[in-house]
Amino acid sequence: MAKKGQGKKNQQQQQHGVENRELYQRMNFLYQAAALMTTTTFVQESTRSLGRFYVNTMRNISKKQVLRIVPSIKRNICKRCDSLLVPGLTSRARVKSRRQKQLEIECIECKAIKIFPAKKNYQLFSEKPENIVGAPTNDSDEL
Repeated sequence: MAKKGQGKKNQQQQQHGVENRELYQRMNFLYQAAALMTTTTFVQESTRSLGRFYVNTMRNISKKQVLRIVPSIKRNICKRCDSLLVPGLTSRARVKSRRQKQLEIECIECKAIKIFPAKKNYQLFSEKPENIVGAPTNDSDEL
């Protein structure tokens, strides 16, 4: 049997939409602030380190609250030094063609390298339409 207070809680969650909305908003703000500190015209070491601090805080929030960071944002963050990877400013991007083409992004700050597949029609698992919750599917079997 369900407890008395749980029905009210589920109704409130449905009205507000997303769970932990405040935390996601805070993480979004920290990411935007880090991007601003990294890409300002008068970039000093103190502003870059402040940007790294914001990214580190965002990652700590996601770890402590067990929230996922969107893969497109994860791709723009260095795992080693927590700096934003902006091509030409804080990172170098190269396309290497070995057996398969790869995009290699090197962080200028700490020399860490990230490698991504560079296939023509490549889609991440999280971006495929059949894996997105609530997305319309073209399955004719369900009719």
